[in-house]
Amino acid sequence: MGKVRVNSLVLSIVFFVFFAFFGSILSPVRAASQDKPIKLNFGDIVPPIASGVVYGFEPWVKEIERVTNGRVKITMYHNQSLFKARDAIRAVETGVADMAHFPFGVFTGRFNLIDVLTLPLLIPNSSGEMITKIQFKLWEEFPDLRKDFSTMKMLMFTPNDPYFFVTRDKPVRKMSDVEGLKLRVLGKWPSMAMKALKASPVMIPMPGIYEAVSKGVLDGGLLFQSQIQAIRLYEVLNYWTDAPIFHANAGIVMNLDKWNSLPPDIQKVFEDLQYEWSLRFAKDAMDAYITKTPVIAKKAGTKYEKVTLDKGEYEKMRNEIGRPIWEQWVKEMEKKGLPGQKVLDRTLELAKQYQ
Repeated sequence: MGKVRVNSLVLSIVFFVFFAFFGSILSPVRAASQDKPIKLNFGDIVPPIASGVVYGFEPWVKEIERVTNGRVKITMYHNQSLFKARDAIRAVETGVADMAHFPFGVFTGRFNLIDVLTLPLLIPNSSGEMITKIQFKLWEEFPDLRKDFSTMKMLMFTPNDPYFFVTRDKPVRKMSDVEGLKLRVLGKWPSMAMKALKASPVMIPMPGIYEAVSKGVLDGGLLFQSQIQAIRLYEVLNYWTDAPIFHANAGIVMNLDKWNSLPPDIQKVFEDLQYEWSLRFAKDAMDAYITKTPVIAKKAGTKYEKVTLDKGEYEKMRNEIGRPIWEQWVKEMEKKGLPGQKVLDRTLELAKQYQ
């Protein structure tokens, strides 16, 4: 019996020394593992010199890294280098991209109720900041809207400044001036409006617009000022009409599995910054260029002349072209069992509130 007790005691001591020794070796490894930063890739479709990158994405990424004390590291891939624009949803859903930025309007039929904000001539005197506030209210109030994003995590809304008529040879001062023009247009509903105005809507990726205008493939487009600045379109386009036609919805989303794998405190950082930085993006990276781009164009020695619609033309266009399209959008939403009329009415109500 004595020998058994001795052997048991010896074995206990051996096991204690063994685990104490290897535990001391493994604990720094565990600590190092915990200290290792979470690396995320972020795919975008615009060039790195775009105002949205310089004054929006890059400061946001730096803020995420700062607030998390370096526990999150984000590598950005611009200009469709991680995925093509048409593949953005697949990229983020399959994990090719941990995070992705893209316009929702590219994917007709996928994002339904949020598309209300792309309806042409819906909100006069609009801005990216106003659209951002409306987006968050609609997101908060309509569960059916959020369902379209159920396969990804919404991190930030990034609406652009308004789309204007921007043309090479023929300034747009009235509805009839649009007839016969070949215009670069993004999205189903704005394209319908251009067809109603007897123009030819053309979908050309952003990097190809400059060459298409130079060669006469395009007469211009529905374009926004920060976009024009980013690829120097003021060098080939001579006129812009100061009347907002529509806005494009866009945002930064994250792969859902990647999101669920993040520690709760890291998730909280992203969520705490969501509203503030969406508004900052709209103001600093988008709306600021409504006035900045003409100044940049003037310094470059280009024409890029501001024109205005003739008196009464905007309301005429809104009533004759816009409203029938809004009504069609509502019918399509209701046919899908979605509250299209409620969303449209609430959007118009919010637009007056934020005017």
